[in-house]
Amino acid sequence: MSLCDPHPAQLLHYLPQYKVVVCIRCRYAVQPNAIQRHLKETHGIKRSHRLPFLRYISQLKLNNAETVLDFKVEDFPVPLLPVLQGFKCEHPTCSHLCVTEKRMKNHWLHAHGQSGQANLDWRATPLQSFFRGTLLKYFTKPNFVEYTRHFEPYYSLGEKERKLFLEEHHGNVREDTMLLYPVGAQDFNKPHHKPSILDLPTTLNDDTLLHFYTTSTWSTLADTATAEVWQSTMPQLGQRFPFVMHGILACTALHIAHFRPCHQQDALLLASKHQAIALPLYRAAIENVNVENCDAIYAFAHLLAIYSFASSRQDEELLFVSNKEQNVIPSWLYFMRAGCLILCEVWAQLTEGLMKGLASVWDEPVEEALQETVEDLVLHPLLIYLLSIIPEPTSADVWSEEISQIYRDAALELTRAFSHTQYLGRQFTTWHALRVWPMQLSLAYLNLLSSRHPAALILMAHFCIILKKLECKWYFEGRATSLLNTVMSCLDQKWHHYIKTQLEDFGKQSNMGL
Repeated sequence: MSLCDPHPAQLLHYLPQYKVVVCIRCRYAVQPNAIQRHLKETHGIKRSHRLPFLRYISQLKLNNAETVLDFKVEDFPVPLLPVLQGFKCEHPTCSHLCVTEKRMKNHWLHAHGQSGQANLDWRATPLQSFFRGTLLKYFTKPNFVEYTRHFEPYYSLGEKERKLFLEEHHGNVREDTMLLYPVGAQDFNKPHHKPSILDLPTTLNDDTLLHFYTTSTWSTLADTATAEVWQSTMPQLGQRFPFVMHGILACTALHIAHFRPCHQQDALLLASKHQAIALPLYRAAIENVNVENCDAIYAFAHLLAIYSFASSRQDEELLFVSNKEQNVIPSWLYFMRAGCLILCEVWAQLTEGLMKGLASVWDEPVEEALQETVEDLVLHPLLIYLLSIIPEPTSADVWSEEISQIYRDAALELTRAFSHTQYLGRQFTTWHALRVWPMQLSLAYLNLLSSRHPAALILMAHFCIILKKLECKWYFEGRATSLLNTVMSCLDQKWHHYIKTQLEDFGKQSNMGL
């Protein structure tokens, strides 16, 4: 396959409930007998490169289009399919659906023999469709009040005001195709989607936070492999384990605060409140890990990382700790490492259970795939450069042998992290960023970092190159750049040239191919 061609599962996502595949880029389902033509004509994938897709499809149980169209959809909205603003006929004997008022008016004239009235004979409702073209058939969920109430601010505007609203918030887009919610799997590998005013709740409470999580926030945290975990499993665990629910609501409040300045203060207070409730419950849970709560503990460790990344004191809490604190490990990293350590006895349960989508990230056999030994890494240009920074024994800035060895070990792991990141390419995620270096750091290195020793700061500056890949995420926006600035401010000027030259060099090489 070409490097430009996606992995089959990254383009064609299988929905087992409906036994259908959805093209993630196009955001509609593709009939089984039309998949090969779709790959060729829509995405320009050459014949020889289509073979992995066809092998992938051959392993799936797929329904024909007619069977899919006859499904009575209960779990609305269906993941990956866009949610459109539409209308539902309110005539007692009719359930006609369409996407424009003009079509609804025509429907009333031809089907019911009279002119209907908006908000009386039809009402606004969210619509989806599995297919396009001749197989286009809209569906919704009856009495879906939770969604339709969000349309009221928009439909209270006049026609002219609605047009101006669309131009301002959605660009050059027709009203009948406006996406009301970011049904996010199609955007997993793109910069984060900024919610529109209609996406964001007008009031903040636990109900609206949970609603916003299920319609928006989950998709900003997921990738193709973990979509089901973030969309479905997390809320399910939240119903059983309060600390998970509070973690979900805390992260969602930060998501809203990021995009809605007028609600920022209230949202931040809510986030802080929920996190304050969640942490003691989580601490109690990790004292007694078992097969019943291990999924919840593992889930919250990830929510805690997201919360810490998105918090306002990010630079001091990402991988630094305050000089005044006794601990050398930031709280999120401590709980992440402690959580993974105490879950070793139930790891088999995690990799086969509800959280297997996230657990698989930590089990990916990257080392085996790379077949990279320590001897190979010793010859890596990055490691050679990093080791050359160690001051000579006669230098006025000489490091002790103990510090030099801590630096060598961390530099080796950092080089391995760069190698892994380059290998993963577009499949690189937030959790890979944590796995490849922070989770491997020794307490000795973290002690050096806590004391702001140049040996630790120089390596941290280089790790910012990897973290830069995450800045497309709302919860990490600007963080790598800000962290690098913090490192530079802590580092004596005489060490700066070791960082500036190397960062510029890596930048010219497209971030080391990352």
